[in-house]
Amino acid sequence: MLAFLFLSVSNLKVSGVSFPTVSTTLFNIAWIAPSGFETFVDYYRVQFRQNINDLGQTTTPITSTSTTISPVTPGVRYYINVYSVNTRTDSSSIRSTAVSTEQSASKFD
Repeated sequence: MLAFLFLSVSNLKVSGVSFPTVSTTLFNIAWIAPSGFETFVDYYRVQFRQNINDLGQTTTPITSTSTTISPVTPGVRYYINVYSVNTRTDSSSIRSTAVSTEQSASKFD
């Protein structure tokens, strides 16, 4: 008997987004891969912006579960999305989902 795994985009959502290092010039972002579905994530992208309505900047594809955003402006709030991207299960489109959070750069080191 063959078992088939049903993959929903919501299964790809990361969790535990944290900021291990925050300074006046950068912050590190870390997250936990989607439990049980790690092999379905081809890469991650992190989008960051100062205004929630702006497009902001997006990192190049990341294969690890952390990255550094730099440069940042001291004391400014950033809106951050961490995307999990799967390119293999649906050949007609990229499948992705995101987790959103906010972080401010330190005013002082």
